[in-house]
Amino acid sequence: MDAGSIPATSTNIMKTINFLKCTAYAVSAFLLMFAAFVAICIIDANELSATVYKTNIETLPAVAQEPTRAGNWKSTPVVIVCENAPVTKEAVDRGIKYWKSLGHYFSSTQYHHDPMNKCNNPEPHGYIIIKLVSKEVLADMEDDDLAVTYFFIENDTNEVTYAKVYFRNNPLERTLEHELGHALGYLHLNEPGHMMHHSRTRGGWKSSGLKN
Repeated sequence: MDAGSIPATSTNIMKTINFLKCTAYAVSAFLLMFAAFVAICIIDANELSATVYKTNIETLPAVAQEPTRAGNWKSTPVVIVCENAPVTKEAVDRGIKYWKSLGHYFSSTQYHHDPMNKCNNPEPHGYIIIKLVSKEVLADMEDDDLAVTYFFIENDTNEVTYAKVYFRNNPLERTLEHELGHALGYLHLNEPGHMMHHSRTRGGWKSSGLKN
């Protein structure tokens, strides 16, 4: 061995160390990219937060300060949560409690109990029906819609006679309360932090204009 030369064993060790360093950098870079991807996915999931409503009322005056109420229930509605609805009893109870605190009334809530087969009735007068989206309803929804509510209003009396609430999956926070608002006749309000804002991420618990 010449003086000052590096033994072959030492050279191999240095190569191994350099290889491990490169591997560590590559792994770190991959983990950072993966974390960024997960963060983007989470953001995208939160942005899937729009809700829509469908009603037979064509046009309504715009009200900036509070949500427009297209119609009122003259009778006290019964809420039925259908067998396939992706909502828990606890979530429904919380939603009902929220609207009761604002002076709205519900005759009763039937969870997975539908002796009169109202869940399959095309016009369940006197009822608010909560169920899983059907293929027909899904085809009418946008990709970022979490839920859709259909409600029917008598043109002569502005009476809400029935409503159907459809969910894609288990609703996120405030989504069920928001949809019950549509079922009670309220439309969207473009005010950040309000319960009836069309976007869940921009909405909140503000309840101005929602008291009965």
